[in-house]
Amino acid sequence: MLTQCRKPATPWSSARNSRNARNGSPTPGHTGSRPSSRFAATTARELLANALRSLAEVERKLRDADGARRHYEESVAILRNCHDRLRLAHTVRHLGDVHHDAGRADLAAPCYDEALALYSAHPDPAPLDLANAIHSMAVLEQEVGDREKTIALWGQARELYASLQVDAGVAECTARLAKLGV
Repeated sequence: MLTQCRKPATPWSSARNSRNARNGSPTPGHTGSRPSSRFAATTARELLANALRSLAEVERKLRDADGARRHYEESVAILRNCHDRLRLAHTVRHLGDVHHDAGRADLAAPCYDEALALYSAHPDPAPLDLANAIHSMAVLEQEVGDREKTIALWGQARELYASLQVDAGVAECTARLAKLGV
């Protein structure tokens, strides 16, 4: 299973920085610009993660599954050290989709589990992203044969798609539920 996000190893205290600014001495090894450069480094990491995710999406469209998997994995590794949990959830779900497309349900399931856990833990997840993550897990569960869980997942996805007026999503969920006898 994928690991949890780690907190930055060197948190900067604004009280410490303001104290050092008052007495004219910077933090050892610090020029006074470190907090903003740390922010820029975080932004650079997030930009890199986004670029890698975008590259993975292009590779997926070009049917380069190995390249897509590799770049999604790199993006996920970076996002684990960033604060945007929704971006991590979205990217982990896409990594799961790549594994699923490759016939690796054993690798896809933990990705979907993690994405759903991240969305559930967030106070305001994007409903369409949550619906799509539930959809991906429902497809996988339907393939592995857990009927009750599959029915529950298709029902949840259908409710979310209906609330967003995504007619194609509602129609697919309804059709899949009908095939399950619901």
